Amino acid sequence: MQPRTSKGINWAARLEAIQNEPKEAPEPGFFTVSQWSKKLNRQYARTNRICQLAHEDGAMEKKVYRIQLSHGAMRPVIHYRLVKAAR
Repeated sequence: MQPRTSKGINWAARLEAIQNEPKEAPEPGFFTVSQWSKKLNRQYARTNRICQLAHEDGAMEKKVYRIQLSHGAMRPVIHYRLVKAAR
């Protein structure tokens, strides 16, 4: 069976190439919302909102890293790093 194509694009090959992209480790100080929630002793939803607001205020830096899951799939995950202390 031939792989499906759309407008000349072989999606199976394209997705495989994306899957095989090298994963990059987060820079020092970058943590996921789950990791921040443990550090702050808050629930995930509240910590997520805190991180979003801090990012909007310029107090946190936001970056997306591709993380490999236990079954091998790569997934983009948002990480935050504190760039300036709160007042």
